[in-house]
Formats: sequence, C-alpha cells, structure tokens
Amino acid sequence: MTEQLAESEIDQLLDGLTGFVDDVALPLEAQHAQVLNDARLAYDERGAHSPQVRKLKAEVRRRAADAGYYQMFAPKSVGGGGLGSYALYRAWERLHHRYGPARVLPMAAIAHWAYGPGPLCARLTPQASEQMLAPFMRGEITACFGMSEPDAGSDAWAMRTKATRVGDEWIINGVKQWITNSPTADYIFVFAVTDEEQRKHRKSGVSCFVVPMTAPGVNVDSVIKLFGHIGGDEGIVSFNDVRVPASALVGQLHLGFNLALEGVSTGRIYNAGRCVGLARWALDKASAYSKQRVAFGKPIAEYQGVSFMLADSAVDIYAADAISRDCARRIDSGVRAVNVFARVRTLHADAWRHGFGERDQTIRWLASSAVRAHSGRQRGDHAPKHRQRHSQGIAGKQAPRGFTLRLLCATTACVAAIRRASCRRGMSRARQSRRCGRRAADRS
Repeated sequence: MTEQLAESEIDQLLDGLTGFVDDVALPLEAQHAQVLNDARLAYDERGAHSPQVRKLKAEVRRRAADAGYYQMFAPKSVGGGGLGSYALYRAWERLHHRYGPARVLPMAAIAHWAYGPGPLCARLTPQASEQMLAPFMRGEITACFGMSEPDAGSDAWAMRTKATRVGDEWIINGVKQWITNSPTADYIFVFAVTDEEQRKHRKSGVSCFVVPMTAPGVNVDSVIKLFGHIGGDEGIVSFNDVRVPASALVGQLHLGFNLALEGVSTGRIYNAGRCVGLARWALDKASAYSKQRVAFGKPIAEYQGVSFMLADSAVDIYAADAISRDCARRIDSGVRAVNVFARVRTLHADAWRHGFGERDQTIRWLASSAVRAHSGRQRGDHAPKHRQRHSQGIAGKQAPRGFTLRLLCATTACVAAIRRASCRRGMSRARQSRRCGRRAADRS
C-alpha cells in the first residue's frame, strides 16, 4: 500500500527536495564542471560513466538517502517512504523542469525506478536482503532492470533467457539489451524463463532473480551509445552458465512477469514526469528569450509567428501534464489503468510515432519551438559555453555543450525512450532502415 499525501504536502516535500539539490548537488556540479561538461572525461574508454562521475553520483545518492529523499518511493516494509505514483510523477517533473537536461547529479537525488530501491526490494528473500538491501537503500550500490532482449522488447513473452534448476542452484543463460545502468551497476534484476510450457501460453513461466554483476559468467558486452554520443547508460548484458543460489529468486517462482509489469508501469510514470518537466524547461527558456530579443523595434514575443508557437506549446504541456496526473492518481487508487497508460505513452511519444512528420507534437515539437524562438543566438561559437570550443577541439577534447545543444538534449532525452521501445521490438537494423525509407518516401 502506498502513502497518499495531500497536494500541499507534496509541494512541501518537493520544495525540500529542490532545496537539497541546490545545497548539495549543484555545488558539487560547479566544483567538478570540467569533468561533467567534457564527455571525454565524463565517460571511460568503454563509454560508461567514468570513475569520477560515478563517485560524484554516489555522494549525492548517499547524502540524499541520509536526508530521506533517495528512498522515498521504496516500500515502507524495507525502510522506504512508501510514496505512490502521483508523488513520483510530481517529483521527476519538478526536477527536470527546474534543472533541465544533461544534469546527472541533480537527478541522482531520488532513486531511479530501474536502478534504485523500489517495489522489487519487498520481494527479496531474507538471504538476498541481508546481502544487498542495506547498502542499496543507503545509495552505496545500484542495480539494473534486466527485462528487454534483442528479440523481446514490446513482446516480452518472446524472451529467450532461461534459468534452469540444478539442485539448490539456478543456471542462467541468455542476453539482455537496452539495460539502463548496466555498465556501472552492482546487481541486476534479471527476468528469465523458468517454465517453457507455461511461457508458451503467455500466462506465467517467467521468474526474476537478483544477480551480482561480478558473478562469473555475467558480462557487459557493450555500452549502447545513442544519438552520436561517445558514452551512454544502456548496455548489452550476457549470461553464460551463471550460477546463483535458490535465495536469488525474487518473488514467487514462475510469476516474475507481474513484477516486470509493475516495474515497467513505474517507468512510464517516470518518463511522463521527465517529458513534461523538460518540456516546461524548454518553454521557459524560449519564453524568457523571446521577451528579451528585440527585432524591428519590439520583442519577438509580440510577433504572432513566435507567440503562436509558444502558446501551442503551453497547451500541449497542459494536456500532457493533465493526463499524466490523472493516470498516476488512478494507479494510486488501485485502478488497473492499462488504457490510460496507453494514452499517456501515445501523447508523449507522438513525435516519434509519426516519423517526425507534420504531426510533431509534445516534446520534440516543444523543444523544436524553443530552439526556433531562440533563433541563431546560441548556435555559434560566441555562446558562453562555446568560447573555448576551438582550443579544446585542438586538444582532442569535446567542447562543453552549448545552449542549443541542451535544448536539443531535451528533445532527444524525451524521445530516446520511445526510440528504445521501437528497437526493443526486436526489429533488425535492416527492418528499421526499410521502415525509415518508407517514411521518407511517404513524406516526399
């Protein structure tokens, strides 16, 4: 049962959260700006977060756990705050709205659904709890959620990873893909087929196991890098005859799929808050600039070509926020909100679903509008964060991100989850290319 707070109580909680981020995460960010703003220092040779960045994130997590923010969405039965989906949506929306994209330290203040303490912690066996729960709740270690596979994305029942019982152990074999935080995680909650016959009927036969990432046979084969970045947070994880004790089972045998759906539902609420928050951040920046930028004797905000874009964006944000709040409240009240989830996902994903065609909406449209409202002001090397671009380029290091790139990050960050969802359906690269080709032909 989740803790239900009044609107005013949630507002007070979020004020405290942002105060913590301002007092703890932002000073760390400013102190270590050289590392955080230079991708060559922020990522290691594999493309995973570098030791310096991992250390900084861990410090924020530990201090947030001490303050009670990090684990506030974990069940009360394991020492968490027990807050529900509505508070989770509000928290992630507030953080992304206030701090914008490409800020890893502010976002480490509360546990991410896929790699921080959450509902799965309440299903651990006593042995597993004794081994990992305390440091997990304190933010000292992280995990990852091993559900998707190369040929099992949206059709999760098509998963091929198997766990076979041998005496008092389970032997796991298979491959997981698009696993967030896997390049740096300490544990993985891996979902595997434990009864093939039941799985064929798509009702049960899948179980969840918690496995140390250092266990023999567990390998992060590669880090998945998105949108031309030199690093990433997703990876491909393989399991080759990985032996785990019976105590590694999470929840009931053969009923792990229900746990997976619970995690995915939490992830959708997180992504809804993230999308709306980033959209508001982009709109705020565009609105502020349009009031400052003067053309032909008056601010460009007074021209309809700009003001209509901003007004349309505000309407889209309001709709996205309203449907997301409604969905979160339904979940907290115990309603099985499958249809509402689909509506939320469709609204936030519309830009990707329509191939970036003339029905670009919600996040990509909002960020695109924000960039257009800024015109060319922040695209050149005269922007503050680009002043040393050429000297750093000569040194072989990536220049700090400019403002336009941060706006574009708002776009890509929000549609990245949708792109991953498309890839998770198991489409081959060739099929994806053919699909993109058809879209291009249709638009022409």
